[in-house]
Amino acid sequence: MAGISVGTVVGVPIGSTLGSFFGWRLAFGAVAGLGLAVMIAQALLLPRISIATAHTVRGLVGAATNRKLALAFMAVALAAAGHFAAYTYLEPHLVTDAGVTPSVLGWVLAVYGLAGVAGTYLGERVGREKPETGFFMLALVMAIAIIATAASSQTLPLEILWLALWGAAFGAVPVCIQLWTYAADPDRFEASSALIVTVFQISLAAGSYLGGSIADGFGLTTAFGFGAALNLLCALIIGAALLLGNRTRAAGKRTT
Repeated sequence: MAGISVGTVVGVPIGSTLGSFFGWRLAFGAVAGLGLAVMIAQALLLPRISIATAHTVRGLVGAATNRKLALAFMAVALAAAGHFAAYTYLEPHLVTDAGVTPSVLGWVLAVYGLAGVAGTYLGERVGREKPETGFFMLALVMAIAIIATAASSQTLPLEILWLALWGAAFGAVPVCIQLWTYAADPDRFEASSALIVTVFQISLAAGSYLGGSIADGFGLTTAFGFGAALNLLCALIIGAALLLGNRTRAAGKRTT
């Protein structure tokens, strides 16, 4: 799952750099070429895996309606939508609001990308023991970092620091959510992994669309605020669920 983290955070910096030097068509062509290379590599290098149990629609529905997994799905939906509501428009924000020149833009985005790669390893750390608590922390950090990035446009070094924190937190999200779903229901891990990818991609598209609509109507800063609000809501929901679970367990111990 580290591949999702790394690809998500380094794709925009690399694409932006290619586009600035060679035009956007080359960036699109590079993505197509990479996709073809990956397809060929999978066909030639990956071993065949015999599947012992077939996956059914009923199994996916069972995973989706599992209470512990449902909380994880809701959390990743809010976190991803909030992230992409702002991140999709990070480059316009840096150029328009922060005054970053095209020659510097690639380096600023590279800092974000490198922090995201580091965050891949952070995800395993924060999610190892209590993944839901780790995800709560990541959502809270992203909420703070997104709004702070929007508010620091007049001080580029400070904005870069907030961007690095944002990138590290989001880079940890895919790994942490996988640990969470496995801990919640190990028997449904394959089904829950498939659903996580689906939820993530839908949230990516929805967050980008909503962020763009808000940016068009109210400005980039408002779109960033919306993204931060979704991550704050994610943290509040997880926090409330954790608090309720702790109270329920405490009441059960007193009863016994």
